[in-house]
Amino acid sequence: MTEFLLGLLDYYLVFLSGLLFGFGYLLLNLRRVPSNNLQSPHPSPIESTTLNLCAQRQLSHNTFHSSSQSYPLSYSVIRHGERQHLAESRGGKSNSKPFLDDSLTNLGRQQAEATGLYLRELLKGKRSLLVLSSPMLRTVQTASIMARVLSEGKGPVPSVEIAVECSLMEYLSEGIYPVRPTRLPTHTFPDADKLRLCTHYRPLLYDREVCAFYPETPAALERRAALILDGIQGVWDHVILVTHSHLCAAFARVCSGLNSPLRSAQGFQCKYCSVTSLRRLPLVKEVPEGTQNTMRLSGSTVIVSAFAQTAHV
Repeated sequence: MTEFLLGLLDYYLVFLSGLLFGFGYLLLNLRRVPSNNLQSPHPSPIESTTLNLCAQRQLSHNTFHSSSQSYPLSYSVIRHGERQHLAESRGGKSNSKPFLDDSLTNLGRQQAEATGLYLRELLKGKRSLLVLSSPMLRTVQTASIMARVLSEGKGPVPSVEIAVECSLMEYLSEGIYPVRPTRLPTHTFPDADKLRLCTHYRPLLYDREVCAFYPETPAALERRAALILDGIQGVWDHVILVTHSHLCAAFARVCSGLNSPLRSAQGFQCKYCSVTSLRRLPLVKEVPEGTQNTMRLSGSTVIVSAFAQTAHV
C-alpha cells in the first residue's frame, strides 16, 4: 500500500512539474510577441471587426443613393490651417500639453480662406461637392471656412454639403495620446446657418470605433486611409477631406506604390492647408506607362494620385 501511494505521489509530481514547465514556456512566448501588433502588417482582431462594421454600414448606405456602387471621381486631401498651440510653442508662450484640441490661429483662418478660393477655381464645373472633416476643432473650423467660400462667388456655384467623418481623426499613436481615448471631440460647424449640412451622410466609423484603433501603427494608419477612399460612396462629383498631417501622408503612401520615395519618412511633407489631389480611374488591365502612383481598391478601381500639392498664405 505504501509503495502504491509513493508511486501515485511520484506521478502527480511529474504531472505538476510538466504543467508548470508548459505554463512557463507559454508565458515566455507571450512576452516575445510584439505588443500592439507593431510588426504585423495585418489588422488586429478588434481592427478587423471595426473594418467589417464599416463595410456593412456602407453597403446598406449605398441603397440610399443607388442600387449599384457609386464612387466620387476625385478627391482633395487637405491639412487643417495653422493651429494655436504650435504657433504659441514657437513663440515660447505655451506651457500646455503638446497635443490639444485647439483652434486655428488668425493665420490659420486666412490659410483656410485662401485654400477655399483656390479650390473654387480648381473645381469650376463641379456640380456637387462634399466636405468631410475630422472631429477635431481645428479641422472643423478649416472645413467650415472652405465650405462657405466654395458656396459663394459670382456665377454658377456648386452644391456644397459638409459633414464630420470620425475616421479622418488624427494619428492615434502612443506618442500623441499617452492614454487610450474613449471618446472623440464633438464640435458644431461655425456659421452652421450659412452651410448646408449633409444630414443623410452616414459616417464610415463612429468615435468609439475609431478609438479601437489605439495604439495605432503606421501600417494601421495606411489601412485607415485605404478604408476611407474605398468607403466613401455617393453621388458627389468631388470629395474634400480635411484632416491631419499624418493621415495626409498616409493617403500619399497608400496611393504611391511600394517603391515610391513617398513611402520614406521624409518622402511627403505636408504644410498647413496644403492640397493633395487624387483621381479615381476605371480599372484597366495594364496601368498606362509612366503612371507610378496607383492603388487598387475593391478589385474594380484604381486610384491615381496627381499629388498636385499647394500651400497658400
